[in-house]
Amino acid sequence: MRQTKGEAVLAVDLSYPDGLVALSAGGRFYWRRVEGYRRAADLFLLVSEVLGQAGLERDDIGALGVGRGPGAFTGVRVAVTAAKFLAWAWGTPLVAPSSLEAMAFSWQGDKGLVCPCMDARRKEFYFGLYRRDEDDLEELESPLLGSLERVREKLSDWSRAHGEEILLLGNADEAVAEGLPLKGRLYVEGPLPEGLLGAVRRSLEREELVSPMELLPHYLRRPDAEEGRKGCVS
Repeated sequence: MRQTKGEAVLAVDLSYPDGLVALSAGGRFYWRRVEGYRRAADLFLLVSEVLGQAGLERDDIGALGVGRGPGAFTGVRVAVTAAKFLAWAWGTPLVAPSSLEAMAFSWQGDKGLVCPCMDARRKEFYFGLYRRDEDDLEELESPLLGSLERVREKLSDWSRAHGEEILLLGNADEAVAEGLPLKGRLYVEGPLPEGLLGAVRRSLEREELVSPMELLPHYLRRPDAEEGRKGCVS
């Protein structure tokens, strides 16, 4: 049986090692993981596969979502570009929550403080702080970029300021958590389908629509190629 037009939500996030194409329709989730080397070449094919898995066509998609970073430069750029194209071509509303928000939404356990923390290379990490409360999520600290020492300092400061322990979520090095009074540490390489779609639905409920022509990736530093050119002397 086909879904009513406009009920389904399609989302993409390629910010982290475990890229994701996910769809929510009729109370069910459908998804495909996107391997790093396949991201640019096979993304639209995987979108078609997910639609086929759900028995839907593009006209059944009522909204699109994309994790806009921070994260891997190429992955973020590919995901945002693809989402902008689909939103424009299909005439579908578009939202773009933070990829760290999608990570935080992936925690389905007890309510409380969650810090998604992802390896950003160059001995740095992307991280932020959120309060998880059943089906809702509140951003307490917007995405940051920092060294291991800065992450540890922030975690200690946040725990003292809020008077509670924090769950660390992501692929950050074990040294980030060592010796800190954390609620726990959950290792994941990217958002879960329910996390990405949860963040997208939250943005839709808040009517945080973005124009495909105006949406930009959320980078917290310049891409490696630009850093290399900056350091060159002619």
